[in-house]
Amino acid sequence: MKLIVRFATPEPQETFVLYQTAVDQVRKGRSIASVLAEAEFALERTETAHDQFWRVLVNQAHDFTSPTAEDAIETLVEYLTRYSSFDNDDRGLRPRSIYSLLRLLDRAGWGRTVGRRRANTPENVIEVAWRSCADLPTDVRQRTCRCPP
Repeated sequence: MKLIVRFATPEPQETFVLYQTAVDQVRKGRSIASVLAEAEFALERTETAHDQFWRVLVNQAHDFTSPTAEDAIETLVEYLTRYSSFDNDDRGLRPRSIYSLLRLLDRAGWGRTVGRRRANTPENVIEVAWRSCADLPTDVRQRTCRCPP
């Protein structure tokens, strides 16, 4: 709209093309960390670019391969501590990213074969539990997640 009315091109972070291109690169095998290291995604300026990237990525995660899903989950977990807990609306990127992580786990993070999701079997439920609880101390994991030691 700005282009038509004011003859001004929008900042890359204001365009869907930036995020779709980034997700396409991830789908082709580029690491998410390398995408997020680009200048357009600099956290020093704003978290908005990361927020939009994760939204587009999670919405398209249903057809990710296992390595791509694994990279997405590990990178999002790594970045959680870099995101703010609070923003102007008391809704920072960290809480939204936790929700994105849950959606990512549900859509692509368990029971995968080449591009296809497997049935909700006891083995696959255990895989989800281990993914969710693996980094917790043993006593907390056993109480909270009902996971084996």
